Amino acid sequence: MTGHQVTGHHVYGHRVTGHDDDISALTINQKNTLAVTGQMGKSPYLIVWDLVHKKQLGKLGEGFFARTICCLTFSPCGNYIAAIGADDRHMMGIFNLKTGLLEAEIGVQNGHPPAINNIVWLSNSMETTMDTKMGGKQDGLLMQEIVTIGNS
Repeated sequence: MTGHQVTGHHVYGHRVTGHDDDISALTINQKNTLAVTGQMGKSPYLIVWDLVHKKQLGKLGEGFFARTICCLTFSPCGNYIAAIGADDRHMMGIFNLKTGLLEAEIGVQNGHPPAINNIVWLSNSMETTMDTKMGGKQDGLLMQEIVTIGNS
């Protein structure tokens, strides 16, 4: 979350509504038109925000994550969100922003949470593969394009 000011239910000093617990992660797309926030709590989820019109566009990942959302990032093309939870397997979900659907999921790392602090999406090649391979459920492709940063 480097460079993004987040405290409780406030982002850059503006109160955001829609979360029922504290915000734990934030990412903003390259065009500065969309943001996604993740929360902590028993049943965390993501909220997609339109920064231009200052409104909530929808929720993602309800029922997928446990404990808290450690980190999240936009894909380089801006069509997907990758987010990692603080469960014992650090489950990562990749969500399609156009449909809201979970496109792929994988356990990133076993260990005591939160061992992962950041996530970086490196290239567009996985997105092309996901678009052409019936929903992108090929787990092996995920780790080639996404890097996580955490405690050793």
